Amino acid sequence: AGVDVDGVNRWPEELPEFRRFLEEYFIRVEELCWKLTKILTSRALGISWESAQSLFERHSSFCRVNYYVEDFSEHETSLGIERHTDAGFFTLLATNGVPGLQVYTGDGDGSDRLDKAWRTVKPVEDALCFNVADMLQVFSNDRFRSILHRVKTATSDPRLSIAFFWNPSPYIVVQSVTDPVSGAASKYKALSFGEFRRKRFQGDFANVGKETQISDYLL
Repeated sequence: AGVDVDGVNRWPEELPEFRRFLEEYFIRVEELCWKLTKILTSRALGISWESAQSLFERHSSFCRVNYYVEDFSEHETSLGIERHTDAGFFTLLATNGVPGLQVYTGDGDGSDRLDKAWRTVKPVEDALCFNVADMLQVFSNDRFRSILHRVKTATSDPRLSIAFFWNPSPYIVVQSVTDPVSGAASKYKALSFGEFRRKRFQGDFANVGKETQISDYLL
């Protein structure tokens, strides 16, 4: 069973099927996340499944439904969500097929909204978008890189997305695993996911000067 660290859901009473659908969706995607995590650890990283399984015994994953109305101004710098990386392990995204998600492919910090390194992700029908997040980068010791991304405002049709954030337990300490081939030393300090998530959450809603990043934990 998971644990809640982001507050209690407030379900719309006028849409009784909405809750049923989302709860069923959560169960199905949660099953998929377990399978993907096993593949990532045992096949891609070459480590035992047990090394990662304990991270999610009381995971704090959640779904977020985003609705972006049309922006008829079509201003090239208009954003629905500012640039960021996700705090958890990875994110699975479903959409209604309207493009808007952009990933940063450059060497900078992506602060220039007109930077040509921002590339739009083309939605694929009946497919989920897989997005590497911060804890997977730390856990894999940079073998997987957390994706800096943003969302452009919709200019033709409304955009709907459902993001499933696969997050470790807030009580767990995440540390890098040794590469079985290179034996490279860990690049990160061990960190509490709960503490990291709390600091990131504070940065989302308050001006703390600088949002917490995994780069703050580099050795």
